[in-house]
Amino acid sequence: AGYLSTPEKWQRFSNAWTQKLSEYGLSVFHMTDYENNWGDFKGLAEPKRVGLISELISLIGEHTCCSIAGAIITKDYNDIIQEELRQRVPYFQDPYFVCFIYCLDLLVKQFDSLCPGDETVTLVFEQNKGMEGRALEYFKEYKRKHRGYGAEKLVSLDFRPKKKCVPLQAADVIAYESRKELINKFDVPLRQPRRSLMELSKNNLIGGYLDTDHLRALADRHST
Repeated sequence: AGYLSTPEKWQRFSNAWTQKLSEYGLSVFHMTDYENNWGDFKGLAEPKRVGLISELISLIGEHTCCSIAGAIITKDYNDIIQEELRQRVPYFQDPYFVCFIYCLDLLVKQFDSLCPGDETVTLVFEQNKGMEGRALEYFKEYKRKHRGYGAEKLVSLDFRPKKKCVPLQAADVIAYESRKELINKFDVPLRQPRRSLMELSKNNLIGGYLDTDHLRALADRHST
């Protein structure tokens, strides 16, 4: 999951986000730590907790063009993406990477409206040594196969630490909320979407979860 914005907006966002965190005595934001009152968030009074996430979500909405999110049910992945295919196609070796493929497709399909003219896009992910090599390989292959269909706007793929790349801290928020929404969809009784996700969704949320039909289509496409 992540966001799309311009370099100028990202710079203003990073400054505003860092300033806002400092007002709460924080230097970096981790959504899981925030939700569970871990680490620097331990002992943060409830009014401050509510105020913090509300202000951060407002900054996200003010400085981004859209959000992109994808999620997958592990059982569906295990049932449909068989071991033989995982061994033959390195990109299918874990569900996280399948979500990467899904989100890349979603983004490129929206380029005509999101990135008109000669605008280009640089993708930045959190550092992950387990997937960086495969991601770069797939990225190059994707650009080659989809040139003329939007992929020519993709300039590069980079990996940075979350602490030093502030927009990745914002991506942590939509990633967490997307996962929670997927879990809520299968709760009985059905839970309503979280308020934080509803606020984030106001700013052109693109995405969803890969159901069994999506996964079968993906497997069929790479089996030939």
